[in-house]
Amino acid sequence: MLALYCLFALVLQLTGNAYAYEDYFMRVEAQIIRLENPQGLTASGRPCGGQFASRQCNTVVQAQIDTDVSNAVRGAQQYGGKSGSDYNYKVLSTSSDDNDPHIGEVVSGDICGQAIEKAVVRVRITDQGSSGEHRINDFICESSLRSHYVLSVWSPVQLCQPEFQTTKMRLYFRYRVTRLERNQCRNNVPFNKEYGY
Repeated sequence: MLALYCLFALVLQLTGNAYAYEDYFMRVEAQIIRLENPQGLTASGRPCGGQFASRQCNTVVQAQIDTDVSNAVRGAQQYGGKSGSDYNYKVLSTSSDDNDPHIGEVVSGDICGQAIEKAVVRVRITDQGSSGEHRINDFICESSLRSHYVLSVWSPVQLCQPEFQTTKMRLYFRYRVTRLERNQCRNNVPFNKEYGY
């Protein structure tokens, strides 16, 4: 009987059992630090301003923290949801004639009673020109909730993952996670400018 119990416990451990994860109440803050786009490209590979009127990019940076676990299928969802509502994006910075803007702004979001391992910071960067808005890139920045849970300290600076022009652009960020009391937790927390880099 004891052997059967031990085998059952081992199977649960190896399959990522639900009891290994708790329902978190925490705030995730991500500081989007800077973009490197030295060639001044858009997502299509063309220069900002177009093929025949290239210029420095007029860069608009928006971000949100995606903690959607509606599609969770086991103990803890590893990533946030993949949809990312347009409504939740916050404009963090705008800059003119600057391919490599320093951003240094923070966006935050709360996890309220959900079992989740990672939150996803989604960053949308566009070029604003006379002919309208053009996508520069979309980035995914992963934040592990376990490694910095409760410590409330900034992670080391890390690279986000670009969707387009993957070898030609870089976006740097860092994050921190703070434990909340249940009554402090909000589903949507606006970004703030309290933190410099």
